[in-house]
Amino acid sequence: FARLSVFAGGWTLEAADEVCGAGVDDLQSLVEKSLVRVQNERFSMLETIREYAHEQLAETGRASDARQRHADYFLAQAEARRGEAFGSLPPSALEWFRHEHQNIQAALEHLHAQPDAEPELRLTLACHEFWRLQGYWNEGRKRCTLALQRGATAPALAAEVQMRAASYARNQGDYEQARVLAEGALALHLELGTSGRELLAAYNEVANAASRLGEEERAVQLYELAADLARAQGDERFLSLLTHNI
Repeated sequence: FARLSVFAGGWTLEAADEVCGAGVDDLQSLVEKSLVRVQNERFSMLETIREYAHEQLAETGRASDARQRHADYFLAQAEARRGEAFGSLPPSALEWFRHEHQNIQAALEHLHAQPDAEPELRLTLACHEFWRLQGYWNEGRKRCTLALQRGATAPALAAEVQMRAASYARNQGDYEQARVLAEGALALHLELGTSGRELLAAYNEVANAASRLGEEERAVQLYELAADLARAQGDERFLSLLTHNI
């Protein structure tokens, strides 16, 4: 009962088992005691009951361990559903992210307080396509900003997060900040020797910012450079996007 308080917005039987070691009999017992509710195969607690359960968990001295197990579980689940970068998510993945958004936020809050920045960066990246497609731009930009505050650890992941932050800034009309972030991400990718779609996307994002700022000549040059790289890599999908921009 106490360990289940780490969930925010409800949970599934699988999640209860993986995070808390709670089986169907345990949950049924809590349902019968009116401590847990169940609807459409999803379990939850009233907030007042959850607060009480969380107090009980704190008294055990194992709250941090329970929150870490919760964060580890949702990181693994989100990464399994993150989809192709700069693509769309299948309906089943979108539905999962919608149901588990509060749990993801709780996991990110916990990971932000941990010494290792990599899990927070990874979960931020795993959620990006959901945030982007569903219009959660404020949430995405906030989470990217928080993750990037962690310093220079995991530079490859930081470059990816910085590029996503640039896309949120651009979508919100903050073109100057979008350019700063995109150019920083591109510089990191070049320093790291990144190849593939992440490098193409960084060039594309810098070009997008330049275009929004009225620097059309520079924007076209960057789009053409990225298009040449896409052709060399055989990335027809990204090439189509770039040639449309040109």
